[in-house]
Amino acid sequence: MDGIRPLLPEEHSELAPLYSDDSGPSLVALLSLAKQTTTRVWASWSGSQPVAVAWFTQVEAQAELLDMRVLAAHRRQGV
Repeated sequence: MDGIRPLLPEEHSELAPLYSDDSGPSLVALLSLAKQTTTRVWASWSGSQPVAVAWFTQVEAQAELLDMRVLAAHRRQGV
């Protein structure tokens, strides 16, 4: 399904291609944050593949971007 939506816990394993390099926080570290009630994870999908992901922490009306990744093939396309 194409579009942007919250990532479901059962979809976390599909993020591995976005974390194939060593830059930024690791997927393991981010997944541990996903267990917290203040963490939000949104993904942009192309078919059944996540092509971008953004991790936020949200407390009341404030949010902080923790990490954002876009697959190389989908960069500079306004994903």
